[in-house]
Amino acid sequence: MIEKCVSSNRLSVMARGWIPPAALLCLLACLWQPASAEIVEYREVFGVSGSGNKAMSHVGWQAHQGPEATPYGDAGGPGIFLSYLAGKPQDLPNVNAGTAENVAAGYGAKSTSGIGMAWTDEWTIDRTLHEITSISFYSRDNSADDTYRIAIRIGETEPEWEWFASETTFSHAGGGSGMVNAIRHVLPFSTDAAQWRDLTFTPGTELSLATTSRTDALPAGKVTALGLYMEMDGARTMRFDTYEVRVPEPGTLLLLAFGGLATMGMFGRRKKARG
Repeated sequence: MIEKCVSSNRLSVMARGWIPPAALLCLLACLWQPASAEIVEYREVFGVSGSGNKAMSHVGWQAHQGPEATPYGDAGGPGIFLSYLAGKPQDLPNVNAGTAENVAAGYGAKSTSGIGMAWTDEWTIDRTLHEITSISFYSRDNSADDTYRIAIRIGETEPEWEWFASETTFSHAGGGSGMVNAIRHVLPFSTDAAQWRDLTFTPGTELSLATTSRTDALPAGKVTALGLYMEMDGARTMRFDTYEVRVPEPGTLLLLAFGGLATMGMFGRRKKARG
């Protein structure tokens, strides 16, 4: 393919003594072909070792429950905590979340009725460098009535920061034990107003979700916290694992940038020729 790229532009290069932007873009496409359009910017696998449940803080996350956002720091239910049982998947490492104690065991669990938040501020995503493409996680539950929403916080300092929860809800009624039948949920990231609701979250004070979607698009700014907003109306257990945030693959960004330069260069030459 490289030979084809060079051959197609050989006469132009030899005649002009320079590499046209289109030829340069072609060569770059040949040499830098990303295997995927996106890469993992952040991943938490909630890995734990040993035979006992642990608090969410064990992996750098926090848990808050109920309308008053009561902190929950215990290592068992009823509450939001880390289970020591096998997670899903069982072969992925953490990314920008510290080293996991165990990639095969551990997942988050919510075993109390009502609303709750599991979240972390251990990693910041600078959206001026790359916008988020998707956020995903795994879940395994017994009732489709138990729902998750992706939660994000935008803004670097209080009180400027704001919390938002996805309009899309995720649920699973696969049954089984532990995370055996867990499925992956993916939220394609968008700043569109209709895709988000305002989330009021002040740890120790208030946790509430707006009843309708936003009227304005998400604001610009860094994403400084990530998590899950959960609702459960019975005595069951919600289970979640492998929380991921993905961004564009660097090679894709480079090709897009050179593509823009090539287009501008060709347009400029044509305009000059016409003048």
